[in-house]
Amino acid sequence: MIFHDLMDFDLRMKNLSRLTPKKEMIAIMSDEYSKYYIEPASSILEKMWQATVEFQEKFARKKRLKKKLKFWKS
Repeated sequence: MIFHDLMDFDLRMKNLSRLTPKKEMIAIMSDEYSKYYIEPASSILEKMWQATVEFQEKFARKKRLKKKLKFWKS
């Protein structure tokens, strides 16, 4: 992995949050990510999981809203 200075740690975790909602896969990704980055694996897992949960909640809320607004299409 090559890390550039344009993205900070939080932005990277937010970017990775869209990949999968499965905690097992998040754990594997955070473990591999920690091998190449200065943060400890537990910190990376915590941040990545929190970002994933936030993204999944936002995504589900958006789907529910669209379903309510476009009730005639289904």
